Amino acid sequence: MVLRGAAGSEVGRALLRRLHALRERNAREALLLRHVLFRALLLELAQAPAGQRPARPEAQRLQQAIDWAEANPGEARNLSVVARQADISESHFRALFARLRGQPAGAWLRERRMAEARWLLTSTRLTLKEVAAKLGYGDVVSFTRAFGQHQGTPPGRFRRTGPQMV
Repeated sequence: MVLRGAAGSEVGRALLRRLHALRERNAREALLLRHVLFRALLLELAQAPAGQRPARPEAQRLQQAIDWAEANPGEARNLSVVARQADISESHFRALFARLRGQPAGAWLRERRMAEARWLLTSTRLTLKEVAAKLGYGDVVSFTRAFGQHQGTPPGRFRRTGPQMV
């Protein structure tokens, strides 16, 4: 169900207030809520009558690139590769992403790759080398460094101890 007019605005404001409150407490839930809000906005735009719909083919191309990156984490190594999926330059992709999603594209891509890494580490028996390869890292050292910087713990320890709640 898509809410229009004042009801939609009120719901949107309530969701944004919740997003701001969540940002400090639970980054993952805030990221998921931001993703839901973005998809709801795209749905709203797609369902608007033609005369009321803003011309936003770039928003659709951006979403297609995001969907591709989420479906292909090993190929989505960097933003230039993802931007090519939208058929735009990396700098335009970064600006468009920030404007439409409200966060830096690089932070989103890092979080996507690390979320996939956490899932692979906790849900599969793949070696660290296999996980690194699936995520498009050139070697285990690069993956271990990136994971450790992002998670605060090396991937092997993360796998043994599981995710730690802060």
